[in-house]
Amino acid sequence: IYWSYENKIKELEGKIKTTIGATGVIYAIRKELFRSVPQDKSIACDFLIPLRIAGEGFDVVYENESIAMENTSKNIKGEFIRKVRIGFQGFQMLRFIIPFLNPFKGFLSFGLWSHKIIRWFTPFLLILVFIINYLLIEHTFYQVLFLLQTFFYLFSLLGLLINLFKKKLFMFSAPFYYVTINLALLVGFFKFLFFQQKPTWEIAER
Repeated sequence: IYWSYENKIKELEGKIKTTIGATGVIYAIRKELFRSVPQDKSIACDFLIPLRIAGEGFDVVYENESIAMENTSKNIKGEFIRKVRIGFQGFQMLRFIIPFLNPFKGFLSFGLWSHKIIRWFTPFLLILVFIINYLLIEHTFYQVLFLLQTFFYLFSLLGLLINLFKKKLFMFSAPFYYVTINLALLVGFFKFLFFQQKPTWEIAER
């Protein structure tokens, strides 16, 4: 579901020739558009290089017919490790993408905010929403919302238990995956904050 959703977003961005980021295993650029990037293994080159090209006014399109085969993480632990690294890289990238966040950059700015920035900060938004919801608990409407949130997180815990037994039930696995991924982004933020992420990748089992 996640990859279908992500690819659909890129396909729609590609229709207005401003795909935000590329898939590292299969993307191509014109040689003359290449610009060197910092020699830092924590930099997501497949994000920064296409972004800079789009920033120069060139088209960055998504080719739906291209095919690449890539093994996914073997288990949720591997996916967690991958998302921690992605979260760390995302926060590392902020210093490079600040010029592109200017609203006058048009869709490039909108795409960055909506597709990347808000996603990286979703863990903080989830915590904030939960706290605000609790503070408004005296109102019936917010009581219902608070119950829905609570059930969602309980379902994610049940998803964890089911996952330990190597089973999957969408009703519980989807909340579990969502919470796990956002927890990984949160860990990635604190690793960025305290520079605790290794410069080399920790390869997840695939």
